[in-house]
Amino acid sequence: SFANKVAVTNPVVYSEVLLNSAASVQANILASGVLPEGYALYDTDAAYNVRINSNSTGGWTIKKGTDPATTYVTEYGGDPTTELSTENSGYDYTHTVVWFAVKYQISCVPDAVVIDFGLPVDISVLANDILGDGAKVAGLAKVVPDVPSTSTLANGFISTGKFEGTYGTAEINGTKVRYTPNNMQMNGAEKFAYAAKANLKNDQNYYYSTVTVIPAANIYYEDSFVTFYGAWEPVGKTEDGITQQEDRPGQFSLSTYDANNVYGYDAAYTDCTTYSLGSAMKTTVSADTTVNPTATFTFTGTGFDVISLTDYQSGAIYVDVYKGNSTEERVKGFFVNNYYGYKQVDGKWVVDTEANDNALYQIPVMKVSGLDYGTYTVVINVRYYSFQDVQNNGSYSFWLDAIRIYDPAGTTAINNEYLKDGEGYPQYIKLRDRIADNSAEVKTTVFIDGGNVADIATYANYGPNNEVYLANGQAISFKLDIPAGTQIASVQIGAKAPNGNADLKVNTTTVETITTATEMYYNITEAAKNGGQVTITNNTNNTGNILSLTNLKITYSAKGSVSLAPMSAEEQTSAVMMVRAMFAPPAPTVFEPETFTVSLKNYKDVYVREYIKVTVTTSDDVKYITVGDKRISRYDDERVWGGFRKGFVKTGKRVWSYYVSFDTAGQQVISVVAYDADGLASEAVENTVNIKPRSAWRGKKSEWHI
Repeated sequence: SFANKVAVTNPVVYSEVLLNSAASVQANILASGVLPEGYALYDTDAAYNVRINSNSTGGWTIKKGTDPATTYVTEYGGDPTTELSTENSGYDYTHTVVWFAVKYQISCVPDAVVIDFGLPVDISVLANDILGDGAKVAGLAKVVPDVPSTSTLANGFISTGKFEGTYGTAEINGTKVRYTPNNMQMNGAEKFAYAAKANLKNDQNYYYSTVTVIPAANIYYEDSFVTFYGAWEPVGKTEDGITQQEDRPGQFSLSTYDANNVYGYDAAYTDCTTYSLGSAMKTTVSADTTVNPTATFTFTGTGFDVISLTDYQSGAIYVDVYKGNSTEERVKGFFVNNYYGYKQVDGKWVVDTEANDNALYQIPVMKVSGLDYGTYTVVINVRYYSFQDVQNNGSYSFWLDAIRIYDPAGTTAINNEYLKDGEGYPQYIKLRDRIADNSAEVKTTVFIDGGNVADIATYANYGPNNEVYLANGQAISFKLDIPAGTQIASVQIGAKAPNGNADLKVNTTTVETITTATEMYYNITEAAKNGGQVTITNNTNNTGNILSLTNLKITYSAKGSVSLAPMSAEEQTSAVMMVRAMFAPPAPTVFEPETFTVSLKNYKDVYVREYIKVTVTTSDDVKYITVGDKRISRYDDERVWGGFRKGFVKTGKRVWSYYVSFDTAGQQVISVVAYDADGLASEAVENTVNIKPRSAWRGKKSEWHI
């Protein structure tokens, strides 16, 4: 027997078999086919034999899902219209767990991480190695040696300093390896070797394996990756020592170490409320500027975003895009007005001359997409022109905070790695373009304005035009048009809070309270993946904070594409009503009439069984009243003298009368409650009266009331 069981990573085998009547089929599954790296079989011929008996006919396939619960049988040979079965379809399958005896195979096991930010990442290379407690990272090199282990560190490995890769550097950081990107041209995976020294009783040798660093489908780089010329200055304070989380794709995943983020999200940025990681580069130009400041970067991909601050002191920039690593072949040119300081007057946008302290942070003031995949050099030129000086201050400024690169490795080169993480074939839909397309005959995205008085409205942008800005109570609604057979892996929304915390609410669920001005992606798969209607609302009460939405990102298990579906009148109405319900004031628990007064007559020196007149004056929102346990529905309209010409005129108020008596002496309470048409009760108006005992000579009065 074996005292220890070693958990291996999901060793599931799927086989296609043909079932014939009066026959049995055997499937022989070899243990060697599911053995993970780092282990050897105790019995090299170990296998599991499956015998299937059936009187069915036709070809059957066991369809692999993401886990046993989503793995079903699909019939192809019988009815060709039969779809993927479910647990309720009647098509049965058996999921069997089998233990095979294994033994340690002392070795280093390959590692891989995906990076979606330009920050360093610490890689836990020893976590999946079988080298004994106390093993150490011993060296780094470009390739592994020809032998699995050596008694001394192999030639070419460095034990101190930095290994220089193509897109970044690697260095030993305790029991981990730290990889630091150093350029924006990561057009493929960076692979390098590491050495680890075993710490076993009979083995102190060096073992070797590899680390693969994979670029995500988009990467967010800080301003430190940009070259600045002219008069620029740093603003804010850079947060030092920040690393991105360790995201390990597919078979490299380790639950203790894998952050398992969606691509485009990292906890390092969750509290960046102003500049990205606390700082940016700023330049100010005026008519006296003799050398125009520029910022230059070279990247590989299909597009980029320029991330900046925008406010009433912002000005214009000119952006040129060149092919390759030089500035010889210009392929694109852009002009961008970064000014943020307008207001709407009579339905038109005009300059707000009183705008101040209105900064929105980390805004993609420029978005370039659809470039042919390749390497490009971008030059941002900041120039002063008086006609672009909106506030007539004699100067304006530009802040460069970060750059986001799209498709750095192309759309297919390493897509297999993305598939392992549920991030295959990413598709981006820019929401602002869809919602602001007033020329479209059929709306695919609607803008909802107004909180508890919400209604469909025309989206009017107050500033840069690459995002959808939602104030409190505003929302957008859309749904995906998903062609049959499309295999969606995830649906994500790019969002941020550029001027203070904001709640990202999807339908009726708060997905995230966003505390960062950095655009990151958030998972909304469950709401959107089946073509369901998605309504995203900024629900930040009365803070005035903005929720900014950028792209809708859809990823696939197999190559596919979706679009936004037309929104019917009923669906638009449903979205409006949902938003209204979110912001409607809470239903009152106590009725508060506009008028509600109570007066008593004959309440002094009252004896047992003598009557007190109760007169109640209310507004017309009172449906009925109760005096004690007696319901009173009859009332008179209050009238006042309006002069000889008008006579008595109605005031709109109601007068209710009732007579009360008590059978016992002492302190007694007269309680009056008003009710509205829905039966909601007001607070009780109570009066305490002193009832005297009856004297023998006092006669009994008649009991009556109206």
